[in-house]
Amino acid sequence: GYLTIKSYDRKTRTYILGFPNNEIKLSFLQGLINEFYREPGSLTGFIYADFLRDFRKGDVESLIERFQALYSTIPYANDDNDKWVERDFQNVIFLVFTICGQFVVSEYHSSKGRADTVVVNEKYVYLFEFKMDQDAQTALDQINEKDYAGRFKMDSRKLIKVGVNFSSKEKNIVDWKVAE
Repeated sequence: GYLTIKSYDRKTRTYILGFPNNEIKLSFLQGLINEFYREPGSLTGFIYADFLRDFRKGDVESLIERFQALYSTIPYANDDNDKWVERDFQNVIFLVFTICGQFVVSEYHSSKGRADTVVVNEKYVYLFEFKMDQDAQTALDQINEKDYAGRFKMDSRKLIKVGVNFSSKEKNIVDWKVAE
């Protein structure tokens, strides 16, 4: 099996499933993003490499532009029940970094709050804060006010703070700011 039953709740008749290993987890996530992306196979090979290259270089500008291109492929839905919320955008970013094999954590806890997403590699620590229908400066201000970077002050890697604003109307990233 591709999924393992981790536990069962008799009251709610709910199974908790898990992956037996990382290879199966990665394969599942690749299939999930291909389904979500609506163009099976299109987020493979060189495109993965492009995301990874920008991430490893600390090129936030190109990284954001790649995410904008990805979001622009999500089909339009004329259904009031199909409204995107901030978490939907955050999940796409989480999936892309996970599929690229990066260490990524959503809702990363600190003593004063939770950073929306933290992604790290051997050279950089990226702190992402997301807002919807606000502005990127508000997101960046929250990173600073809540001191999300505090736990990384003694880390030798370069810290990159990224405030991102999504538009519910555009269904895309419309504003971002970067601070180091």
